[in-house]
Parts: sequence; structure tokens; C-alpha cells
Amino acid sequence: MTSVTIGDGVTSIVYNAFYGCNALTECYCYATTPPSCSSYLFENIKDGATLYVPVGCGSKYSSANGWSNFDNIIEMD
Repeated sequence: MTSVTIGDGVTSIVYNAFYGCNALTECYCYATTPPSCSSYLFENIKDGATLYVPVGCGSKYSSANGWSNFDNIIEMD
């Protein structure tokens, strides 16, 4: 899996949901509040992986547990 989309109604993600997904390069998350997750959830993502989040939410994700593992966080319309 190289890309994943997380809907705006998601509030938490289980510990090993993306275990072994070391080819993941893109994640689109439409939740305005970062879903709670383990700090290890995105541990094995590729260097340079990009997280796309709603406009105005980038700082929330860059400081959130687990989500801060992404090298690039881009706000999308």
C-alpha cells in the first residue's frame, strides 16, 4: 500500500493498523482533529512521506502523537 485515506469522522486508529506498510508515501486525513493513535503507527513510513490535512490543521498534526512522523505535512482545500 502506497497511499491511505482517512475520513473526517475517524477519531482514533488502532495500534497496528498500518503495520508493515513501509511503502506508504501519502496519507490523506480529512479529520480536523488528529485521530488519536500510537506514536508507532507511522513509524515505518518512507522518508519524505507526505500527510495531507485540512486547511488550518497542519500545526495540530505536526505536534500530534504519531502524526509527527511525517516529513511533509501539507494543508489541502
